Amino acid sequence: MTLQKIVNTPLVSVIIPCFNAAQFIDQTISSVLSQSYYRWELIVIDDGSTDNSADLIKKYVGQDDRILYLYQENQGVSVARNKGIKRAKGDIISFLDADDIFLPNNLENKVNYLQSHDDILLVHSWEEVFVTESGDTIEIAKGQNGSVLNSLLELSGKVVHSPSSVVIRKELINLVGDFDPQLSTSADWEMWVRMAPHTSFGLIPETLVKYRKHSGQMHLDIDRMDIDMHFAFKKTKDHGLFKSKEYYAQCYANLLMILGASFLGDQKNYQKGALYLLKSLRLKPMIFFKKLMDKVAVLKSSNQD
Repeated sequence: MTLQKIVNTPLVSVIIPCFNAAQFIDQTISSVLSQSYYRWELIVIDDGSTDNSADLIKKYVGQDDRILYLYQENQGVSVARNKGIKRAKGDIISFLDADDIFLPNNLENKVNYLQSHDDILLVHSWEEVFVTESGDTIEIAKGQNGSVLNSLLELSGKVVHSPSSVVIRKELINLVGDFDPQLSTSADWEMWVRMAPHTSFGLIPETLVKYRKHSGQMHLDIDRMDIDMHFAFKKTKDHGLFKSKEYYAQCYANLLMILGASFLGDQKNYQKGALYLLKSLRLKPMIFFKKLMDKVAVLKSSNQD
């Protein structure tokens, strides 16, 4: 580790929520052990796993006293992350899902970034999205930086690809509160929305995390995403984060369009998909047709290529 680049070496608390991740957890924990930045603690919260995840995690606990294993009855990813935050000793919090992988310079580069940007409380990076079965890279997910609240509310592209990319000063979590335990698939989006008014988001234009794509992921549950995002939108509206009723309608129309397309494309639920698209059209017809034309332009361009 290039210690001369770091003014001091703050403790980083890495938090891994784990539920039935025996297939991946070895590689995930090993990626933390391989970090060039040495001053970390790892808190793994077993969210009531019924496979042999616990045995695999405990093997590492005996080898490195920086690793802590916590067990809870199954209560969901948000409760697990909150339990980890509560036990964290570090001034910097890093999240890592149990199926993702840190590249060796991940913590070092992000700590360096925070050390040289005193006004930024959250930093993330590019992520390599890969398929478990083949190991093939699908894309490099890049995200956004700066003042990102409007992008989050408008659902205009991925702002943060996944929590595994995020490193946060703990003071920011203390300011906005924990992950909402009622949310699962949308818990991170709702958390970033609460954080965005308080800090610009830093972005390191470098791939520092590998995001695993497989059939067991939460975000593939469209019904759960539907419930979560409606709850999160109402909560965000109640907190006054939409600047006007007109702006809320615009953002909600975008949400309905995304959910409708997801029900149609991913779940083949044509009735619900068509219903949500129709609601979006009625709410904001100009936005609907603009999005539709943008999609047609993309498809036309890809066909020409």
